[in-house]
Amino acid sequence: RCVVPCSGFYEWDATRHKYLFRRKGENEAYLAALYDRHEQQGRFCILTTAPNESVRGVHDRMPLVLAPGEVRPWLTDLGAALSLLKQQPAPLEKQSADGQLALW
Repeated sequence: RCVVPCSGFYEWDATRHKYLFRRKGENEAYLAALYDRHEQQGRFCILTTAPNESVRGVHDRMPLVLAPGEVRPWLTDLGAALSLLKQQPAPLEKQSADGQLALW
């Protein structure tokens, strides 16, 4: 298991409107992920879960967002990690990001 630190994440709705999601009142977020090495290169995959209330109207899934206090248990405690996989992430702030530059 690993975490991917970020300030937030983007999702697009069915009409291609872009939204930025962030943890309420926080400048950082941690996305639950898995990693492995393949042919001498590290690879990771961000885990997704069912959308919480904040994301539900925009997309049918979302990254598994961890609170700062959940990072160490995610990384070090199998029982805690299994529990975190089942819980719904806390509500997020949603901001329209249509005016921002595209990522690609």
